[in-house]
Amino acid sequence: MEYLRLSRKYFKQNIRVFYLLILSIAIGTALVFSFQVAKRSQAINNMKYINEISPTYNAEARNLDIKTTELLKNHENVKSIEISKNLGQFIYDKTGNALSLNEYNANVIKSFKLKLIDGREPKNSNEIIINKELASSSNLKIGDSINGFIRKEYVSNGSNDLFMNNKSFKIVGIFQQKYDTEQTGIYTTLGKEENLIPKEAIGYDSIINLKSGFSNLQSNVYKLGKDVGESQNTILANELHQRLIEEINSKTIESPDLQKVVVASILFVTSVFGLFMRKRLKDIGLIRIVGGSKRGFSLSIIFEHLMIAFLGCVLGLILGYIIAIFLNKHVYLSIISSFVSAENRQLYLKWIDIILAIKLSLASVSISMIIQIIALNFSKPLDLIKEKNCFDKKIENISFSRINLCFIKKITTKLAFKNFTRSFIPMSISIIVVMLASGRWIDLSIIENMDKSDIPPVAVSSFQSRDNKLTKNTYYDCLYGINENDLQKLKNIDGVSNILKLKTFDSYGVIPQDMLSDEIKSNNNEESSSDELFFTISGYEKDYFKDKDVLSSGGYEDLDKNELSALITENFYDKFNGHKNSKIFKNLKVGDIIKVKLPVMENKLQKYKTFDVKVAGILNEKWWMYKDSPGKYGEIVFDINKLNDITNSNTYTTLKFDNSGKLNDIKSSFNEKNYNIENIKDAEEKYLKIPDEFLNELIVITLFLMIIAFANIYSAIKGNIMLRKKEISITRALGASQNTIYKMVIKESLIYGFVCAMAGSVYGILRAYDFYEVSVKASNQVAGFSTIKFEIPILQVTMLFMLTLIFCFIIVNISLKPILKEDIVNGIRNGE
Repeated sequence: MEYLRLSRKYFKQNIRVFYLLILSIAIGTALVFSFQVAKRSQAINNMKYINEISPTYNAEARNLDIKTTELLKNHENVKSIEISKNLGQFIYDKTGNALSLNEYNANVIKSFKLKLIDGREPKNSNEIIINKELASSSNLKIGDSINGFIRKEYVSNGSNDLFMNNKSFKIVGIFQQKYDTEQTGIYTTLGKEENLIPKEAIGYDSIINLKSGFSNLQSNVYKLGKDVGESQNTILANELHQRLIEEINSKTIESPDLQKVVVASILFVTSVFGLFMRKRLKDIGLIRIVGGSKRGFSLSIIFEHLMIAFLGCVLGLILGYIIAIFLNKHVYLSIISSFVSAENRQLYLKWIDIILAIKLSLASVSISMIIQIIALNFSKPLDLIKEKNCFDKKIENISFSRINLCFIKKITTKLAFKNFTRSFIPMSISIIVVMLASGRWIDLSIIENMDKSDIPPVAVSSFQSRDNKLTKNTYYDCLYGINENDLQKLKNIDGVSNILKLKTFDSYGVIPQDMLSDEIKSNNNEESSSDELFFTISGYEKDYFKDKDVLSSGGYEDLDKNELSALITENFYDKFNGHKNSKIFKNLKVGDIIKVKLPVMENKLQKYKTFDVKVAGILNEKWWMYKDSPGKYGEIVFDINKLNDITNSNTYTTLKFDNSGKLNDIKSSFNEKNYNIENIKDAEEKYLKIPDEFLNELIVITLFLMIIAFANIYSAIKGNIMLRKKEISITRALGASQNTIYKMVIKESLIYGFVCAMAGSVYGILRAYDFYEVSVKASNQVAGFSTIKFEIPILQVTMLFMLTLIFCFIIVNISLKPILKEDIVNGIRNGE
C-alpha cells in the first residue's frame, strides 16, 4: 500500500503532467468513440425506419424456370419461399414505359410491404392492380382500361426468342408502397389454363427466407445459386438489410482510415508518455538506491497507468458523446443513404462502443507501462538515473558532429539542434504520429488531382464532344423514342448546331464457338451450349468516326453501302481472368461475315430476325472513350440510317448537340415530363464530386487525424518545456538572457515542426505515388491505356509547412513565457 500512496503523492506533485497524459488519452478515445457511436446510431435509425416500410426477406430469385424453382424450393437452407409467375413487361402505349407484369400473389404483395388502398384483387387475366404513382401520373382510376403490349424475352430450344402481343387490362385495384422504390409493377391473376405468354416463356420470381437468416448472407446466397445452377444475377441477396445489420452489429473498426486514427491515437499517447518516462524512471531509480523494491514499483507503475487510462477513458467518453451528438445530426457517416432526416435521428449508446473505448484507453497506456516495467526489472538503479543512454549519445554524435562545423554558427541554433536529439525516441514517435495524419491529407490531395485527370466515365464521355444530350423518358425507344419531328424541332431552335444522332439497344451476335476466345466463354458461361453472345447494338452517323483513333483495322467508309456491314469491338473487360482487357474473338478479320440477331418492328410489334453482317472494321480499346454504352461484352456498330432501315424503326435513342443559345429555350420546347436534357458541365461536376457519404467520412477522419497531429505537437512541445523548467531557470541563473533562451526554444520547436511537416509530405507523396502506379496498371488492363497524371500538390504541402511552423511558434509562446517571467529561484525549486 505504501507504493500506492507514493503514486498518489507523485500524482499530486506532477498534476500538470498527469493532466496532459489524461488529455492525450481522452482525445484519441473521444474521436474514435464518437465516430463509432454516430455511425452505428445512423445505421440503427435507418434499420428501424426500413423495417417498417421495406421488405425484410433474405433473398429473391428472378425469372427462373420451373425446374430450377423446384430445386430452390427444396433446398436445405430455404426456410420459406413465395413464388409468382413472371410474365415479362407491359409497355404502356401512352408513355412507352415498361412495367413489370407479374401474377398476383397476396403473400408476395405482403412481403414487398405493398398495401391495396383502393378496389380489389384481380380475378382473371383481364384485370390488374396498379401502383398509386402510376395512377396519379397517368390520371388512371379504377374501372379505366390501360392499353399496351406484353413483351417477354426468353430462351427456346437454346436460342433467345421474343414474344410480343397487344393487350388491354381493366384496372380493378390500386396499391401503394410505403417507401420510394423502383417497384413499378402491375399484377394480374391467371386462371388454371390461362397464359398471357407462351408457356415456355413464363418465368418464376421467388421471395426467399433462409434458415441461416442474414448470417453470411452473400456467401449463402451465392451457394444457393450455385447449388441450383443459377448465377448471382438471378438470385439476389437483400443487401440493404444485410449491410445495415453488419454495420449495426460490427464489433471491429472496418474503415481503414479510422484504423489509422486508432494507430495514431495510440502512438500519440505513447509519445506523450515517452516524454515523461525518463523522469519517472529516474525518480524510481533514486528511491530504489535507498531500498525500494522492484515488485512495489511495478505495482505502482501499473496503478498509475490504469488510473490515467480510467480518467482518460471517462473524459474521452464524455467528450466523445458530445462530439457524437454533433456528428449524428450534422455529418452522415453510414454506408447506406439516409432514410431518416437529421432532426429525427436518435443517438444510441451501445456497450460495444463503450468497451471499444475502454480497450483503446488500455492499449494507449500499455506500451509505456510495459516499457517502464521492463526497464525497472532489468536495469540497475544507477542505469535508471542516467541523464542519457548510449543510444542518445550516438544519435547526437552521428547527426551533428559535422553539421556543427558547416553551418551552425550561433549558439542558440547549436543548442536547439542539440536539445532536439536529447529525447530522440519519444520525439521520433511523435513525428510518426504527425506523419500519419498530415501524410493522409497530402495523399488525398494528390489522389483527388489524379481522379480529375483520369479518363472520364461513360456519363461524361457519352456526350461525345457535344455540350448537351437529349433523351426521351421511355423504355420502348423503337416505337416511342425520339422521332423525326423531334429532330426537326431541335434543328429549328436558334443556337443549336452539330447534332449527332444515336441509336442503341441490346441484342445478340450469333458467333460460332470456335470463333470465340476462352475468356469470353468463361465470362458468358456458354462454353458449348449456345452460339448467341450478348452485344450492345449501336447506330452512329459514319462521319462521327473521323479523326478518332479507334480502329485497329478496317474502316468506316462502307457502313452506309448496300451491303450490310458494321464495326465490331474486339475487347471486353474480363472480370474472371485477372480483371483485364481481354479479347472476344480468337482471330476476327476485316471481311468476315458474322450473324447478328436484331429485334425488327412489324405492325408495331418486335420479333427477332437474323442478318448476315460483314465486318468493315475492328474497334480497338480506345473506343471506350467515345462509346455511349458500356455494354456487357462487346458492341456492334452500324450506320444509324442503315440500322433504322433493317429494324423498321425510324427513331433515335439520343441526340447530342452543341448550343450557343439559352438552354432554357430548348427545355421549354421539350416537356421535361417526357424528355430529359443534360448538360456536360453538370455531368462533369457530378462525376468530379465525391459521393456525400464517402466525402463526409473522409472529412471527419482527416479532421480527426489532424486534431491528433496538432494535439501531439502541442503535447510534445509543451511537455518538453515543462520537463526543462528547472534547466531553463538554472541557465538563466548562470547568465543567459531571456531572449537567448527564447530564441533557442523557438528554433528547437521550429526544427521539430519542420521535420514533422517534411515527414508527412514525403509519406503522403510516396503513398499517393504507390496508388498512382496501381491505378495506371489497372487502367491499362481495363481500357488498354491510361490518362492518369501524377502531380505534387504544392499548395497543400506549403500549407502544411506553414500551419505546422506557426502552430509550433504559438505553443512555445504560450508555454515558455510564463516560465521566463517566473522568479529564477522559484523556477529552480518548482522544477524539481
